[in-house]
Amino acid sequence: MNAQDVKQNLHTIIDQAFTEMDALKHKVSQSTSELRQNIQGELHALEVKKQELETRMAALRSATADKQEELSKAVEESAASFRKGLKRIAAVFNEESEVQK
Repeated sequence: MNAQDVKQNLHTIIDQAFTEMDALKHKVSQSTSELRQNIQGELHALEVKKQELETRMAALRSATADKQEELSKAVEESAASFRKGLKRIAAVFNEESEVQK
């Protein structure tokens, strides 16, 4: 896979993760105040990770060839951490759904 393909693949993965985050934010806004309070910290941490990911992705886009591999790994690590945070928040909603059944 060439550098351009790597960038495009990472961009696609990140866009999907950001779309998932937007959907979770909507769910949070529609949830009970107790649930919102419980995940507010997680959501804030996710926002911080999103900003970090955007910064690293911007650096990757403008990186010279000798820095691309290093920055690609950093973006992949940030994306994995971001997705992990998304899964934690999504799990809260899954648990909530199970309790309501």
